[in-house]
Amino acid sequence: MAAPNKPGLEMAEHGFSLMEVLVAVAVFGILFVTLFGLVSTTLRNIARIEERERMVRLSQMKLNEIALAVYRGDPSPLQAGQFDEKYRWESNVSTLDNGEESDRKPPFQIVRIRLSVLWPTASGSGRYSLETVTWAPN
Repeated sequence: MAAPNKPGLEMAEHGFSLMEVLVAVAVFGILFVTLFGLVSTTLRNIARIEERERMVRLSQMKLNEIALAVYRGDPSPLQAGQFDEKYRWESNVSTLDNGEESDRKPPFQIVRIRLSVLWPTASGSGRYSLETVTWAPN
């Protein structure tokens, strides 16, 4: 037999009210939207960083290739080229003064190699430059 409702005594609550459920759903919705926005931004940043890392690796390989050509005595190593449809490169090889004041020709010369990678951007063009100094036989 059910207990009669007496004034002043309330029934024990079981479960959640509709308002509590709606508030919980709204809070979770806001959290998920914020979380997915952060994940989306993170993925875009990762893609941008991977592209830049690829460009830096290509640049370092090309600088090493030019330095090797200079070391082997190539008088005119590659001066310009294109990595792909987006990135192009230019190099400049110049001889530096070794500071030696002598009439005899030294067996080597000091060479500066500059490599610039260029790519189109919304505001003009981007540039990444590498430089090294090495020696080359005379």
